[in-house]
Amino acid sequence: SRGLGDVYKRQMMCLLHFMSSEEGAMEKQAQFDALTELPNRFYMMAKLKNLFEAEKQGEYFLAMIDIDDFKKINDSFGHNVGDDALKMLARTIVNKARGVELSYCRWGGEEFLLLGKCVDGEVPKNFLDELRVEINSKSFWTSKGSGRMTVTIGAGKYKVGQDYKEWINFVDKQLYVGKSVSYTHLTLPT
Repeated sequence: SRGLGDVYKRQMMCLLHFMSSEEGAMEKQAQFDALTELPNRFYMMAKLKNLFEAEKQGEYFLAMIDIDDFKKINDSFGHNVGDDALKMLARTIVNKARGVELSYCRWGGEEFLLLGKCVDGEVPKNFLDELRVEINSKSFWTSKGSGRMTVTIGAGKYKVGQDYKEWINFVDKQLYVGKSVSYTHLTLPT
């Protein structure tokens, strides 16, 4: 009977280990975008909530990146090429973020959200503009021809009294101000 108890304990330990690893995989799946392998909006919202709870939001900026005329890429070259464009953009963000205190996510569709530390109390315009230029320099080739994607970026630092949803809405509006001026634009509040 003692031997059966040991077998039962080992089986239970294996089952608990399996459940634990499945829980970790489900948690990752819930917080990461399968296509780009970047964190998703749920990850970023939790990060922003924690930032606000620690009352550190005043030291940070948000930037929303949107691929210009993304529908045109999908319609002209197909959805697989559109997916490749999203992955190329994600890789460019990851590479540019190395060595910089920057969090990022695929916010949804063709939009990506960045959260970073302000530099000398300001949104790092040079960094964001370099990122925009680097993304805009990327080309892709297909059997239907070659193409290039461009992005527009709206950014802003936290304003006293905003909650994180208002802050996100503010940078989203900055993005659309930029698109109304011209595509491939960086817009910061004046």
